[in-house]
Amino acid sequence: MKMKNMLWAALSMTAALVMTACSSDDNDMTEAPATPSTSKKIPYTVTVGDASTRATVKDDPMDRQLYFATGDQLYITGADIKGVLDLQAGDEGKTSGATFSGELTYSGEGSPASDLSLTATLVSAQQTEGAQVSVDDEGAVTVNYPTAAYCATISDAVQQYSRLTGTSNYSDRAFTLTQQTAFLNFVITFEDGTATGETLSAVVSNGGSAVCTANVTTATESEKVVAKFVLPVAAGTTLSSATVTMGDKEAISFGASQTLAGKVYNVRKTQAAAAPAVTDLSMVDCAGNARANGMWTANCYMVHTAGDYKLPLVYGNAIKAGQTNAAAYTGVDNANTTLTFPRHDGQAINAPWIKDNGFTVTTAKLLWQDAEGLITAVGISEDGDYLTLTVGTDADTQEGNAVIAAKAGETIVWSWHIWVTKQTFATLTEVNTGSHAYQLTPVNLGWVGDATSAIGGYNTYYQWGRKDAFKGTGSYTDENVYDIDNTPVSGGFSFNQDNNVTIGGNIQQPTVHNQNYTTKGPCDTQYYNMWDAQQTSNDENTAAATVKTVYDPCPPGFCVPTSGLYNYIKSQTVPGTDYTFSGVFFPASGTRGGSSGDLSVGSWGYNWSATPYDGSRGRYFSFNSSRGSLGYSSRATGCPVRAVAE
Repeated sequence: MKMKNMLWAALSMTAALVMTACSSDDNDMTEAPATPSTSKKIPYTVTVGDASTRATVKDDPMDRQLYFATGDQLYITGADIKGVLDLQAGDEGKTSGATFSGELTYSGEGSPASDLSLTATLVSAQQTEGAQVSVDDEGAVTVNYPTAAYCATISDAVQQYSRLTGTSNYSDRAFTLTQQTAFLNFVITFEDGTATGETLSAVVSNGGSAVCTANVTTATESEKVVAKFVLPVAAGTTLSSATVTMGDKEAISFGASQTLAGKVYNVRKTQAAAAPAVTDLSMVDCAGNARANGMWTANCYMVHTAGDYKLPLVYGNAIKAGQTNAAAYTGVDNANTTLTFPRHDGQAINAPWIKDNGFTVTTAKLLWQDAEGLITAVGISEDGDYLTLTVGTDADTQEGNAVIAAKAGETIVWSWHIWVTKQTFATLTEVNTGSHAYQLTPVNLGWVGDATSAIGGYNTYYQWGRKDAFKGTGSYTDENVYDIDNTPVSGGFSFNQDNNVTIGGNIQQPTVHNQNYTTKGPCDTQYYNMWDAQQTSNDENTAAATVKTVYDPCPPGFCVPTSGLYNYIKSQTVPGTDYTFSGVFFPASGTRGGSSGDLSVGSWGYNWSATPYDGSRGRYFSFNSSRGSLGYSSRATGCPVRAVAE
């Protein structure tokens, strides 16, 4: 506010009061007039010589020098004295030694004493009474801080909201002014989808209490969406656990307590992209619905929509309903027919989590996917407890299969099958054999395509007793599987004739199809309980429910059925309906040969059971369009798996 020759004192007035008094003796009494009071106008000039003062400031963040500007005024107040002094022409732009002159109004007796204390407040041209500046009857100046409006630039903020004061004696004619305000200059860049022109409520809180709230409109600057605003704070204010929020977004956290001095703080912050929602696959069922009874882990997880997911670094189904499922990896002790389940190094699994077995998973790798763009990213969570993955397509657009490995250093310690599918397993078909009621899923594991046609799609294949999914199309040498960059993987699968591969070695090589041993299954799987932890028998009519193991290839809550199911349905064909047994359709998906790995698809189908035939062969359900039978084959044969509910 520029106020030239502003007169602050009101003129004195002389008044004669005549009073007529009534008395018993009727004497008249007249009061003499009061002596008039007077005010003196005193020319006054001062210098302001300290560069710590500021009326304006350049916007250049590298140039924070302090300047005086046209229109700056000093409001002077003291006992019986007040006035306004203007910046002398020619002193604009000075950083010190600026001169202010004008008149003071003195209403005391005689002349002002030389040691009369004066207070000076610097007021800029942009500060107007009633808005930024309040002046009381004694001339004392108060600079108000903003509550609902911000300045676009630092210089505007300094001009409008500066509060610089100093004290001196009347005779000194010089002041050192101290900046009473610190300025927080906020420049927030949004990378979370916030649109330009969007009005957000900016709230600055200190210790949980809001100290300033205003509506700030975003704008585009250098192709970025930004919000720029200034907050003046009283110098000496201590910010403790201070935050700035923009709408529902926390933009800045000041962290440690700090005391603000009389200076400009340039606070730049990028509002990071909102963290994408991450679905924990162990906490949802096969339809994608949240589980109410805790974590269920497995070697296969079904996904239906594009998005970000994670799965626990847990051995197979070693956690069930939120609890350790020790039965999945301890088994029973029955001579050479059963085992306690080993991990990749050949030692027994002794806890569900990989880390609790002494291994730190450092990286994840997509080993293969049978559709381009199915999985677009894999990794390990910061806490080291989860494998993370991004699914790039919805199952309605593209179905497919992928296998992702977790590695400790360069060694694969476990791997998982990700099945992107329209299937939800929400509808199951009950088949009651009289000894056990099985709840059958509508398709084979890894199924892609028409689920009602004998060869209208394809599924993944499994060697008996192994958890690892093998691709459902072409030969192992075809380049029809892809890596994370959608580059065809040459030799993504291989065939192994080494008779010395162990179960641990097999875990380390989930894309290697192992040839059958003469007296053992592939990779030393002569044990009976590879897929059924309590299995000690090779009875074709096994009636008990499967006790799912850490090597079972099925999703959470599902398992490979015992042979009792297939021994029952082998003759339960539905008249006039090809490949349908007990009301359940089975596609003629064929096999992968145990001695070659070659895919053979024709008019026959084969589905593994969890029951062995002997130490080198497994029992399966074989069928064509008109009949079924319970047979057996080398454990090295790659067959489909039809899951049933646990």
